[in-house]
Amino acid sequence: MLIDDDSFGCLGVPTPLEMLKQQSALLCDEIADLNDRLRRSRSNVAELIDMNQQLAAERDALRIKLAATEARVSDCLRQAGLDNNKMKGLMRVADQVEMLRGELDAANKRLREYQAETLPNGGRN
Repeated sequence: MLIDDDSFGCLGVPTPLEMLKQQSALLCDEIADLNDRLRRSRSNVAELIDMNQQLAAERDALRIKLAATEARVSDCLRQAGLDNNKMKGLMRVADQVEMLRGELDAANKRLREYQAETLPNGGRN
């Protein structure tokens, strides 16, 4: 049995064509929104690529500076080792000088004592 739909048009029931037009309009709005989002996403990706390239260049420059700094630190450590060796040698020499001064003072004291004992007038002129 066929039902006549024309009599229900006044109740606001859309026709298949009106439903397709409504669906088409919704899809067009959704496509426009998606295109806008896609355009913004592409712009964001381009900015991120630029930022990544800048960061990579900065990283490479910092790696070069780090290598130069490491080389300078190595040179400083080597020089500090050489200077330390020199200081140790000089400290040994200073210790020897102090020891020899002590021995010289003791020898001078013994000499004065000897002269006082053996020479007339106590070794004084």
